[in-house]
Amino acid sequence: MPLFPLGVTYLPHTQPVLNIFEPRYRKMYNDILFSGARRFMVCNVEQGTGRLAETGAIFYLDELKEVSEQTQDRVKFVGQHSVIGRVQLKTVLNPSVAATRETYLKAEVAELVDTDAAEACTEDEAALRELFHDLVDAQAALGEEPRFTEAVKGTLEFGRGSGADDKGLWGTVVLWQQFLEQRASVTGQKMQREIQKEVASYLKKNEIDGNKVNSRGEMRLEDLPAPLRNEITSIQRRYREELEAMESDPYGLQFQALLQSNSHSERLDVFRHLIDTERKRLAARQTLQSMFKASADE
Repeated sequence: MPLFPLGVTYLPHTQPVLNIFEPRYRKMYNDILFSGARRFMVCNVEQGTGRLAETGAIFYLDELKEVSEQTQDRVKFVGQHSVIGRVQLKTVLNPSVAATRETYLKAEVAELVDTDAAEACTEDEAALRELFHDLVDAQAALGEEPRFTEAVKGTLEFGRGSGADDKGLWGTVVLWQQFLEQRASVTGQKMQREIQKEVASYLKKNEIDGNKVNSRGEMRLEDLPAPLRNEITSIQRRYREELEAMESDPYGLQFQALLQSNSHSERLDVFRHLIDTERKRLAARQTLQSMFKASADE
């Protein structure tokens, strides 16, 4: 099967859109259309080492649009896909091309099927539903932004699922991933506002070397005066550590663990850990707020 490594973990029953511009992947799309297979494997890539994840998603090409004229050939195709399954990467058949980028990778793969397909997990599913409901209530009590609404409780599914029309737990996992994307965006906006405030405060008291400002009125971080650069770096680090502490990476290892799970029961356990970790974080925050309120009342 053709192999398309990307730094993202894609989940079953989603509909990803990809912009195709590299010549090797232009060739891949031409090949899967010509063969009629329309399928390829997408797997995550470990940052720093370039190591390929051993479990990935099967992409099925639903629609391909050529947009080279509209993009001055910067992007050749825009592809609409459906994630129709999971596969294990057995071996890369042509690893040498990774260095040359002359063509795309090809891999021997094996479909990943749950080992507990006939077993019921109704009690575990009910317990996870109750835990998620508790999380929604805690978010509302604390005024978290972003947060799940009360209405979302009626849409949550925790069953095994059977496909695009019955996503089961996978649909709830995707909802959680979208929530983390939104939270990361909100946190990033807060960080930018704090950085802008710090820059404005600095400029009130100091001058910037105009020679290092480009035609768009921008400066590189490394060209800023050391005190301002250090303060901005400190703000960025603080927000990054905050996101890491909240396990807020919407494409992090927790989603890879869900993708490579061997059973529905194992997936329930992994997802329960994610929700329980967030619920405990909110409980600790609620305790601190209560303590500060009590101190203020005294």
